Amino acid sequence: MASLTTLPPELLNLITTPLTLKDLLKIRLLNKSHNLKFQHYFRTVLFTNITINLSPSSSSSINTLSQLSPSTKSYIKTLTISTQTWSRGVPTPKNTIKLSTSVSTTLHSLPNLTTINLIDPPKTLLTSLLTTTPPPLQSLHCNAPSLSLTDLTFPPSQSSLTNSLTTLSISLKFPSTNHNHRQTLKQTSKLFTTLSSLTTLHTLTLKNTTCPSPSPLQHNHPKNFLPPTFSLPNLKSLSLSNINLTTNDITHVLFPNPDSSGIEDINFDSCRLQIPDKQWYEVIRYLLSTHGFKNLKSVYLGLGGYYPGISTYELPDLQIILNQPNPVCEVSLLLRSTSTEDEKKEYITFQNPISKIINNKEITNSDKFWKFLTNGEYNSPNIIKWKKIRLLKDTYDTELRKLRAYAQYDWNMAETLEKKFRRDLEGLEGHV
Repeated sequence: MASLTTLPPELLNLITTPLTLKDLLKIRLLNKSHNLKFQHYFRTVLFTNITINLSPSSSSSINTLSQLSPSTKSYIKTLTISTQTWSRGVPTPKNTIKLSTSVSTTLHSLPNLTTINLIDPPKTLLTSLLTTTPPPLQSLHCNAPSLSLTDLTFPPSQSSLTNSLTTLSISLKFPSTNHNHRQTLKQTSKLFTTLSSLTTLHTLTLKNTTCPSPSPLQHNHPKNFLPPTFSLPNLKSLSLSNINLTTNDITHVLFPNPDSSGIEDINFDSCRLQIPDKQWYEVIRYLLSTHGFKNLKSVYLGLGGYYPGISTYELPDLQIILNQPNPVCEVSLLLRSTSTEDEKKEYITFQNPISKIINNKEITNSDKFWKFLTNGEYNSPNIIKWKKIRLLKDTYDTELRKLRAYAQYDWNMAETLEKKFRRDLEGLEGHV
């Protein structure tokens, strides 16, 4: 806020002395240049970042925005578009809202708009912004956890699209591979084909909000989930969460040219490969190759969890930090499964120098790699005990859910089940 010393004397007197009728008449006679400065400051504060709602009850907001003067529109840099309505304090998404042509027209009339945030937008608005981006727009963030990828309609060809997007973040539901394998491949391919047209992208974040499978996919994987033609030559940061992938997707589609790649940050969180221990080992070897990825600064792999078929250890979370004099790989494993998100999670964490991983000639397969990386800690008796406790708890929860599904809940059976769980748990707790 401006200092009092910069205010015109007339206004300073109005602030520091009692007002008289004569003083009140001076209010509209202030210096014109100061009036303009105040108007500019006021509009900057008020209009730089605004929010509009497209729900029927707030339909006038887009009209109000369209009716602003050109000079006022020039102040708008960040626009948040929502369709949420509230019922008893709970947001109710309205993805069925029809998109008016005035929305697109209004967005294109904002000359300095650089960022758009979408909250549960109409399904046509997201594809509209991806295919006909307003010229000044640089960042597009879409948080639509209730919107499904199958609801989006992409144009057949994106070769003629022009845009200036450098940052794109999308959060929505991908179709379940276990239910409709062919449909998943088709829609995923359409999405990534459209993304390939955004050649100016530097940062891409995709999050699948569908509940992930607790174990690796058991059916035969295709060679690729992603279209082989996918390419973003200027990409510097990639973050994928809860996405089905293959090794070929990572090594031949996302990062096919290590020597010329400009990628700096990679984040794969809860992404699934068919054979996780063996295939993530191959991916790590590829990314840490001494012959490429000269710009790579960090790699995060959120692999933490137990998988069928891996009996001696769990896959940890890995944070590989390369942009420091002595690059390291930080290893973390969740020791205790939590029943609620509010409970504090227990991890053991330690670091391994990257040089010892790359130059170790004894690491010839994935099993030796994981055991070396964790210094043998993750297949220690203590970790095995925790793993058995977690499996026991998961089994108990599953049986209890089945019991509750019956029309008439049997309290005696529930009590018997709980007593058995307690006995088994005490037996495990008594062994190291």
